[in-house]
Amino acid sequence: MEKINPPAKSNYRRIPILFFFVFYFIGYQVFSRSSSGAFDSIALKVKEKSFCNGRQARVLLKELYQITQNDSVNKSLPARYLYAETYLNYSQGTNDSSLISRIRSCSESLPKEAFFEKALLNYSQALGNMPQGNYAEAFKMALSALEQFKQIGQNEYAAETLNLLGNICNYIKSHATATDYYKQAKSYTNASQRQYYKITLDMYTGFSREEPQKDWAIDSLLYFISIKDQYKDTGLFAIACLNVGACYSIKGDHQQAFRYYSTLLDLIPFIDNHKLTIVLYQNLGMYYTNSLDFKKAFRYFTAAKTVAEKDQNLMRLLYVFSGLSHMYEKLGQVDSAFFYLKKYNDLNNKLIYNSNAIEAYQAYVSELLESSKKELKIAEQSLLLKNRRFAFTIMIGLAVIALSVLTFIIFQQKKRQQALIREAENRDLNEKLKHEQKIKQLQQLQHQQALELKAREVASYSLLLSEKNNVLQQISELTAGQSKNQEDSKNNHPQINQIIKANLQSDQGWENFMLHFDKVHPSFFDKLKAHCGDLTDNNLRLCAYFRIGLSLKEVAKLLNVSTETSKTSRYRLKKKLGLKEDENLDDFLKNI
Repeated sequence: MEKINPPAKSNYRRIPILFFFVFYFIGYQVFSRSSSGAFDSIALKVKEKSFCNGRQARVLLKELYQITQNDSVNKSLPARYLYAETYLNYSQGTNDSSLISRIRSCSESLPKEAFFEKALLNYSQALGNMPQGNYAEAFKMALSALEQFKQIGQNEYAAETLNLLGNICNYIKSHATATDYYKQAKSYTNASQRQYYKITLDMYTGFSREEPQKDWAIDSLLYFISIKDQYKDTGLFAIACLNVGACYSIKGDHQQAFRYYSTLLDLIPFIDNHKLTIVLYQNLGMYYTNSLDFKKAFRYFTAAKTVAEKDQNLMRLLYVFSGLSHMYEKLGQVDSAFFYLKKYNDLNNKLIYNSNAIEAYQAYVSELLESSKKELKIAEQSLLLKNRRFAFTIMIGLAVIALSVLTFIIFQQKKRQQALIREAENRDLNEKLKHEQKIKQLQQLQHQQALELKAREVASYSLLLSEKNNVLQQISELTAGQSKNQEDSKNNHPQINQIIKANLQSDQGWENFMLHFDKVHPSFFDKLKAHCGDLTDNNLRLCAYFRIGLSLKEVAKLLNVSTETSKTSRYRLKKKLGLKEDENLDDFLKNI
């Protein structure tokens, strides 16, 4: 009976496993894409709400954090999350001291090919340094991010980075440079985008900071307010009102300033932005100080100080201290005025220490000291001492600047002299090298001519040897053909034949040939013997003849043998040298 094998159960067992992996892979892909899609959607909402809805943006940011923590595969999410967090902090004026270190740690963990994420983190570092007043570091990181965004074609982020560079330049009072950056940023956008209007507003704000008392600076902001219906953005409208009010305040038109401050004050319940609130309260404090309503001034300054301290917004806190000092000076409370002036100076010095952009603060500090001398009437001795110290500092500063300029001029002159000396030395050296090169070329030419002459001598000598052997061979043949009956012939034949054989077998000609040959081709025979140690003198002679290009017929005449014998000798020589059939003997000998 034929044996029936049972079915292979292992194939059926593999089917559920296969289905498991297929469904797992599909599920993972769907989850990964849905996770990334949800992240992008929420991140966009965080960015949209960052300025006007700070609390809502913080809640959404927590959702982003949970998505980032749950998705361990998508390596780009941590970088994009940090960007969203930094953007929110910058919009709200919140200073998180741990943020910069977290951004750097994330950047170091990214692979080299993560170009967009690295650019995003560099831009995030720039944003993170702004609330701290580290403008130099912010500027450096923004420039790095801008170059990266341009390289990978991220125009939207390039425009955003250029806008930030313009803002930084405005903070350090480099308004012309700021305007250039704003114009570049607008070239990456179009008039239908919110980003275009935001850049335009920042540029107009720069105009107001450059010459706030000028009508054209105010008119540019008023024009922006007049077209508010086009961009329909409460946050941008609020910023425009705030800056118009500040311009009127600086101009001395406090009633017009208060009009725009009041408009903004009505919007505050609908705008959840700490930075905007601090600036508004600070400006209202200054307004009520100038109006001598110190109770309201104190209330607004205190409210601004509370929010600034909570968010650790050092730059805003700096201006609040300045306003409080001014208010107490107006009240005649010198001690309190001096107390807040000292807090202002201490914080300002801290910001300068933390930032390498000292030039951003020098003009502001000088302005503050000048206004303090006019507005504060502290003890005369103390004021005189401060003036002397200030004057002494200025003198030292001027002396240092003058010395630096003089040193720089001397250094440049020495540098130019050294450059001229090096140039002259280089010319002399080049001339010398050209001369030596010409001498070397002449020597090489003479050597080449000498070698060619030796080669001609070797060839000529070879032809002479060949001709000598031909002549001797002809004499031998003639004497052999003469009549044997002549008595003289019988007597002379043995002697003639002996002379001929002696000349045909003489090695003197070969030795002379070797002497000339070795001058043209030095170490030729030594290399041959190193390649094949059992070569005979006849083998060496054949190699030399073939090396100078003699044909088989010419070699046969030199050796006094037939052409066939010469051909056989060549074949045996090739075999003895270990050459293959497809290898050429002449090429081999030329390379020796």
